[in-house]
Amino acid sequence: MNEIRRPVAEEQNRCYTISDLQQMLVLSRASVTALLKKREFHWIQIGGRYRIPKKGFDAWLERQCQ
Repeated sequence: MNEIRRPVAEEQNRCYTISDLQQMLVLSRASVTALLKKREFHWIQIGGRYRIPKKGFDAWLERQCQ
């Protein structure tokens, strides 16, 4: 059982939260949640909380800016 474990903080840094998106996009929580429901980019829900992988969101944001 040689399992490699990553620190929790490192794992959390791989994803954005709704609060992160609110700050970056200057949107309300309701607007960010509506954006998530459009499924424009990948997200997961863990324990009732949304997590948005940074790579996917950053790629989506880049496409929106072109």
